[in-house]
Amino acid sequence: MRYYFFLLVICLTSLTVNANDTTLHAGVYRNSDNTFTLRWNTNDKTLTTSPRVVGLGSSTLAGYLLSYPDRLGDKINAWLSANTSGSTWINLAVAGYASANLMPTSLGGTTGKNIDSALNSNPDFIFISLPTNDVANGLTNAAIMANFRYLDGLALNSGVPIFWETTQPRTTFNATLQTQLKVLADSIRAAWPNRYVEGFTPVVNTTASTDAAINSIYDAGDGVHLNTTGNQFIADSLFARWKNYFQPVTGVYIIETSADGTTWSTFDTVTNTVKKTYINTFTATQYFRVRSESAAAYSNIVSLTPASSPGNIKVRNTNRILVDLGGDGVSTILPNGTAIGQPTASPDAFGNYWNNWYGSGGSAGFKDGATITQLITTADSATTISMKIIGTPDGTYNTSSTTRAINNNGFSAGIGDYPSTALSDNMFLYNSINPNGVILRIKGLAKNSTYNFKLWGARLDAVTTPRILETRLAAEDWTAAKNIETRYGTSASPDYDRSINYTGITGVDSLDIYLRVGTGSTFASLSLVDISFGRTDTVTVCEGANTTLTAGRNAGTYQWQQNTGSGYVNVSGATSATLTLTKVLPAWSGYRFRCLADNDSSNIHHLLVKSSATPSITISGTTSVRQYVSTSLRAVITNGGSAPFYQWMDSTNTHTWSDINEASAEALTYTPKKTGDKLLCQLTSSQAGCLTATTVSSNQLSFKVDVITALDPDPSTNTGPRIYPNPAGASITIDQLSNWKTMEIHSLDGKTYLKRDDMLTKTSITLSISHLPNGVYLLALTKANGTTSSIKFVKAD
Repeated sequence: MRYYFFLLVICLTSLTVNANDTTLHAGVYRNSDNTFTLRWNTNDKTLTTSPRVVGLGSSTLAGYLLSYPDRLGDKINAWLSANTSGSTWINLAVAGYASANLMPTSLGGTTGKNIDSALNSNPDFIFISLPTNDVANGLTNAAIMANFRYLDGLALNSGVPIFWETTQPRTTFNATLQTQLKVLADSIRAAWPNRYVEGFTPVVNTTASTDAAINSIYDAGDGVHLNTTGNQFIADSLFARWKNYFQPVTGVYIIETSADGTTWSTFDTVTNTVKKTYINTFTATQYFRVRSESAAAYSNIVSLTPASSPGNIKVRNTNRILVDLGGDGVSTILPNGTAIGQPTASPDAFGNYWNNWYGSGGSAGFKDGATITQLITTADSATTISMKIIGTPDGTYNTSSTTRAINNNGFSAGIGDYPSTALSDNMFLYNSINPNGVILRIKGLAKNSTYNFKLWGARLDAVTTPRILETRLAAEDWTAAKNIETRYGTSASPDYDRSINYTGITGVDSLDIYLRVGTGSTFASLSLVDISFGRTDTVTVCEGANTTLTAGRNAGTYQWQQNTGSGYVNVSGATSATLTLTKVLPAWSGYRFRCLADNDSSNIHHLLVKSSATPSITISGTTSVRQYVSTSLRAVITNGGSAPFYQWMDSTNTHTWSDINEASAEALTYTPKKTGDKLLCQLTSSQAGCLTATTVSSNQLSFKVDVITALDPDPSTNTGPRIYPNPAGASITIDQLSNWKTMEIHSLDGKTYLKRDDMLTKTSITLSISHLPNGVYLLALTKANGTTSSIKFVKAD
């Protein structure tokens, strides 16, 4: 739990926070219609006219154990609907959440349900309800209040006030934890006297022996949560607070603007107004601040990125990682004991999320093995990329220092999209590490991505001794080294492009960059590492099929774009998180698509269209046969794959199309019974890739069956063979045989009892038939040339 408290202490130094609600707190929001909204205060219309309200918190606000319309969120929505016009209520509360979940994603908060998500919803104000879970998780009241103040500061620096519920009683806590709840409620009331919402006093059991047991009248039954009556006290306190807080405001406000954050001019003067929307005509980043005509104090400074008109859209590259190397401002200390370091706010004024790397953390600084893992992108997306220092950057310099290899004396002004905090301090190197230097090891790269690495450093120094940083890749030697001068004069301005760059790095999952001090220098500095990468996701789709592309991030607005070879253009009407391409054509192969999510570009989707193949099967064979005589058939296929599956089927006068048992090979021996019997074969292809169908049917074969009707006298007399005795008992003799190749005996239901193919040399043969059941049989003879003859005989004991 102490982890979050530590982070908060170091980050608060970079926030402009004033607990006095009369202070102007500016915020700017870029709308999707080429306008932007600037806010700097609240008034009665903030509440009554189209308020956008976001709720964050845990089970109380999520409505645990209750149902509509008794949940606290239901009560809030109903009140807003009845008492305001055009209200929007967004409830992001989740049961079990604590303040850690609400922190920015960069500090471990839960994406989609945290302060980032709330502020990205462009709210007019926020309500947070975290009654008991932080205490349950073991946090001290100091740590909890540090988290709360950090969240409050983030919101105020966007011009958005937060209304804070106090703690609630919790009967299941022991006496010590109940007392902590009571004290924490007092702390919340003291911190935000105009914005706290009472959730403790009306529902506590004042006769209990402990400080924070729930009055049984308001207990939902578990000793933790309130019932609907108990929640009504919270709702009433919230509504009363809103009506008291949002009061009419009169007066004149002067809005000033600046292109560089230093030189200011009047942008607008407004009367009795605290929020205004403007057409966005700016083509470069613009800064704003506001003051009342009757006061000298300005609001915080906010920045607006370039206009998002269709023809001049600024697309932020969110496939980017920014790492600020330096101190944390609390534990990082100079040899004289002074704390140094300015962590970069995340997100910064440009909306970019940063990774603050303090070396090994705490007061250790950049020692051998200093590591930062799971770097986030500028869009606050987690990655597997990590950085590690191998070696001691400051070498033998002041080895007794508590904090190693961290220095300040950088710039107090930013450049480009690098805030001043990222340029103000650095990791330094001392020339005792030469000639081999130290290694910056970067791991977790994706082999299918292409990376560009930018190393930027600065240290202001009146002394003219150079501070050259020299680097090489592991596969190179020092003759191929790159270098930059990291010393700037004390009156110099930062140069965005004075940097070491390695571009087009691909096909690797890790990279070693060697760092050392250049010739003639004693020190060198590394202030930040800027990594950009491009990932192209190949989307393989079959000709004529549909496919859906996904933006891959949450945003307020979406716009899909298509590049057919002449640059990206908007896809008309494609303004959701997904884009579905229907009936894809072969000509689209090679097209590229991306989504501008709040003008941040997604990964590129490269379309690869595969031509479709159609399986086919054709069957053939003899279709004119004597009754009870079999025929051989064979199938010929295309696009069947390496393991095609066959299923032969027949249709007769006794059944429609049905599978033939054990008929799943390429060839089939079949005995049709009557003229009109039909046969086909189905092919199931195993071929991978794009098939128009997996299973197809062959052509149909229809049989003509020559039915034998004679029994006696012998119908074969004209062809030679004869059979006797007929009827027969134990045996029969067939003679007058000449040039007959095969002999078969079938029952009239088609069952084969005998088959011989050794008849060419025989003129007569006697066969035992004692095993045959009594009945009528057919003796079938076939010559080599296909001539057939048949004789019926009777078996009778």
